[in-house]
Amino acid sequence: MNSVTPRRALRRAESDRINPGSSSDRRTEIRENLQGRVAIASSGLGYVNRGNESWALTVAEALHQSGVPVTLFGSKPSLPAICPYIAVKNWRREQPLTRGVLKWHRRYLLEQVSFELGLRRSLRRHCYDIIHVADPILALRLSKSERRFAYQVVYKDGLSLGPSWCDKFNFVQVLAPYYLELAKAEGYDTTGWFTIPHIADVEHFRPVTDQDLIGKMRFEKRLAPTDFVVLAVGDLAAESNKRLDWILEEVALSRDENIRCVIVGQSSSREFEQFSKSAERQLGQRVQIHTNVSKNQMAEWYQIADVFVHAALREPFGIVFLEAMASGLPIVAHRFPVTKWIVGEGGVAIDMTACGDLGNTLKTLHGNRDLRLRLGENARLRVVDTFGPAQIVRLYEELYRYVLSH
Repeated sequence: MNSVTPRRALRRAESDRINPGSSSDRRTEIRENLQGRVAIASSGLGYVNRGNESWALTVAEALHQSGVPVTLFGSKPSLPAICPYIAVKNWRREQPLTRGVLKWHRRYLLEQVSFELGLRRSLRRHCYDIIHVADPILALRLSKSERRFAYQVVYKDGLSLGPSWCDKFNFVQVLAPYYLELAKAEGYDTTGWFTIPHIADVEHFRPVTDQDLIGKMRFEKRLAPTDFVVLAVGDLAAESNKRLDWILEEVALSRDENIRCVIVGQSSSREFEQFSKSAERQLGQRVQIHTNVSKNQMAEWYQIADVFVHAALREPFGIVFLEAMASGLPIVAHRFPVTKWIVGEGGVAIDMTACGDLGNTLKTLHGNRDLRLRLGENARLRVVDTFGPAQIVRLYEELYRYVLSH
């Protein structure tokens, strides 16, 4: 009689999908097949912990663990990365001296240009075959020096700037099939374009099934076991596209007193104060707001929530989707094609501009635990099978081999 329980067998099958084959054999295979040095650079890495910066760190570490010769470049003097890391001095976009004077896009431009100056000094000392960059101006300026430094620039369109901008580069990474299809439909030559989504950290972000442990974690965060916890993540700034205010309004309109809304994001002290006042006016004690949360703390919030809500009408990708789905959370998001492709059967796509749609959806999920569990299981399976490190690293290998052969 087989002594392996179904749950243990499921975990073993999941582990095989995440880490197929012998890791040492896999690294040897990659080193033999990929003859080239890769640099991944991000002008805000170390000080910004989302978006392109999160992409750079996650990808560099995954490639390094798989045997790809990669070096990570960022702006913070020290970074707890498990891959080779070189710090580049620059003028950060969040420097107090410029934050109150220049608009965000001007500060970001200054950050990229100053970062490029330091990065070039490193490029003169070390030889790299591929420079992989998501900062658009940095990528463009580096591409103009490809012949001089004998490297190839790969641009990752993490800000969804579209085909007209991507057409400036020989090699492009887009994050979803939708962007490639859009460029082809508009008549652009997509030779050298690759669809590679973000990597999900399926080991760090994972579900907790022990209800006693969940109850204890909730108690520590001032939440009751019977609370229906709606989690949202995003920038608290008034000009943010995350539309956190819409989520608060819909929770208030639902008139479900058991719904508790938890908002986690980054903000300045002034932005936090403004957002907090507005949130408390709408939900009173039924809302919690947390800023500058660590990765470990973020994993806990995902684990104790009941549903993850994202109200942005358009997202280049949304790493938060992968984190929430890897944690076994059902997703409620707008029916943007990229979002629908990411979530798959792991959530519900609704019209986030229709008043009442989100509130009614939350009430339905609150009253149907079986539906929530099924969607959460689908979400975890979708992430492991489609966005896990083993699957995505292979796509990067294909991209880099193509670049080196051209």
